[in-house]
Amino acid sequence: MAPELAIKNNSVSLYSRGQKNKRRIYLAIYHRFELSVGNDRKRLGHSAFHWAILISPKKQSGKDTDAFDATDTLMVNQTGEILNPGRPFRLQVKKGVDPSRARSLLGRILIGTLDNDMSDENIESLFSRVPMPNKFADPPESCVNWALCAIMHLQIFGEVARFDRRLFSDWVLDYADRQLSRYQGEAMMEVATYGAEQENEQRDRDRVQSELQAIDWASVDIPEESRPNVAMGLLTPEECSRALVALVALWGSKLPGGKRMAMIEARQGAIDDSCRRLAAEIAKPGVCIVKPNPRPLAEILWVMINDIDGENPGDLYGSITITDNLGPQTMYNVEKGNAVSVRPREHLILSRSRPIAADGDFVIDLNLWDYDADASPNDEVSRGQISWKASDTNNEYDRAMQREIKGAYGKATVDYVVMRNAIKAVVQVILVDGDGENPADVFGKVSVSSRFVQRDLFQKEGDDSIEVYPGKAIPLSGATMAIPLDDTLTIHVDLWDYDSDWSPNDQIAISSATFDPQGSGTEKKLLQGEYGKVEVSVTWEGDQHKGC
Repeated sequence: MAPELAIKNNSVSLYSRGQKNKRRIYLAIYHRFELSVGNDRKRLGHSAFHWAILISPKKQSGKDTDAFDATDTLMVNQTGEILNPGRPFRLQVKKGVDPSRARSLLGRILIGTLDNDMSDENIESLFSRVPMPNKFADPPESCVNWALCAIMHLQIFGEVARFDRRLFSDWVLDYADRQLSRYQGEAMMEVATYGAEQENEQRDRDRVQSELQAIDWASVDIPEESRPNVAMGLLTPEECSRALVALVALWGSKLPGGKRMAMIEARQGAIDDSCRRLAAEIAKPGVCIVKPNPRPLAEILWVMINDIDGENPGDLYGSITITDNLGPQTMYNVEKGNAVSVRPREHLILSRSRPIAADGDFVIDLNLWDYDADASPNDEVSRGQISWKASDTNNEYDRAMQREIKGAYGKATVDYVVMRNAIKAVVQVILVDGDGENPADVFGKVSVSSRFVQRDLFQKEGDDSIEVYPGKAIPLSGATMAIPLDDTLTIHVDLWDYDSDWSPNDQIAISSATFDPQGSGTEKKLLQGEYGKVEVSVTWEGDQHKGC
């Protein structure tokens, strides 16, 4: 049995717990030879480099580092038989390695320190729980997905400070590009740090990317081959330079001479810090940009019962209500006579009908109780409010926040986030073919993931399957959510047709699809399995586009 791991209440800073000589947690980046350069680098994006987690002592020397990563390398036994046909990803653990012996190492990024009471068994148990990448997802997953998910697990257990993992991954890609440009064929052992300054720089780069994608490049009077490739994801320094050249042609007659000269330098091949210069220039007038008008939206990510009158389990009832400028919505409502069994540190099952409007004020109201069947009075577990004032200049956006709401005999924690520029997404999954049956007895799981929202929309076991006819939607719960405009939304499906006789159940679809937020409209993708297929779609509901 895997050892139990305790989630720490304080997960803010790993560098302030008072322990000495704690082991260091690094993200290590390795180049993948020809896959890390040229068109393959543009095509693969983050996956153009290999990512791994290293655990090293404070003063690292020699073979004293443990390495963890997801690998799909071929496994062959002594007779030449392939042991892993299809090469699925698996967890690779290497004990006692010397990072300097890996000649493809481009650098290490310090992301946290490890508590001294975390044993090797605890660490391996934690990483073994991280899901393996899915090669058949859309787009295919890689070691990068595993490493980011491993970092999320480390954050949950308080071993790595909280930060925006999407911005972090983009910053790492830029860091890898820069390191590769200096690579001399030997391991690069220097250590980089990632903090608020680096996160803000990356946020600026992301803004540049979205602005460039919104430009009507057909109006730019330059040859097609000279236009920056802004559709491939993150811009390389060379693409930033090409974008500057393109904007010279677009803005040349509208910029003062000094500023025009600064941009013309890019025409002569200057690429140093091009993205930073582009960030400063892109916001200036003179270009026609069409983009959606997002607004602040909030989501309650989870509510956890920390203590329920010291009982394990307790019987919980009560309500959680949110009131914003669109009116009230109830996310949790259990009557006293229907109290549910809840254990400490268990997340409540919430009912969500829409995101919270955060362009005005809103209030989250908790009124939760422990039901006692005997003559003693019921116990107040959590009672209080979380208030958001839209006019408060100290508000924090785009960062998950946790608030503890106490009662006389317990407490609960609310994890929520307010997204500054978000849009509402409505997810739908339609059965196209369920093993040719009409109806199909559907069971399995549908979930979504984004920077902030990770949520199960449908989850049923085989003996609890539901009838769904081809062309009809699979009923989902909580299928409306807020997504930042600079984020992505991934829909994961693992659906089956239940057969009550002796024959095995039939796989309808097992895959995933990723969607980029749009100002409006609906985007659809087809996901298939061995015996069926489903259509997944996202409808984006935002304000109308604004012209120049």
